[in-house]
Amino acid sequence: MYVGTRQSPSQEAVLTLKPDLILLGYGGEQALYLNFSKIAPTLPLSHSDRHWQDDLLTLGRVTHREQQAQQVIQDYNKRMTDAKEKFKALRGKQLLLLSISGLDSIEVFTEETFAGNLLEDLGFKLVLPKLPVRCGAIPISLKLLPQIEAEIVIVMASADSTVAQIQKL
Repeated sequence: MYVGTRQSPSQEAVLTLKPDLILLGYGGEQALYLNFSKIAPTLPLSHSDRHWQDDLLTLGRVTHREQQAQQVIQDYNKRMTDAKEKFKALRGKQLLLLSISGLDSIEVFTEETFAGNLLEDLGFKLVLPKLPVRCGAIPISLKLLPQIEAEIVIVMASADSTVAQIQKL
């Protein structure tokens, strides 16, 4: 069942599901928290994908699976150590991380997104335009892209778009 977006969840849709626990992403607005906490216990998560490990530990505690949450983080850290070794020649390189769902919807992802945080953890330096940030992403026009200097550019298909569709753009 569709319950809306992270920014605009449907309280009515959530109410029909009769949840035992509601996870409110990105910390949630106070009004959202108050409304959803009337439906079921509501757990606001951090304002950023960057803090996923803290959120996972919190979820582990409230679901009595703290050991499993800690194990996931330990496994991640081990894989990151291995990956950092493989990418050490690229450490410090200027990287532009683009999320594209069409020519009219291009965003530069920051370190506040999971992908951006992962790339920074690997040692890359994210290149960001000096534009307003919205939920870990910076909307940008195709016209401004050539002005951004980066040694590496990663383009991700997002929303309902596919890699094949983006390649045709």
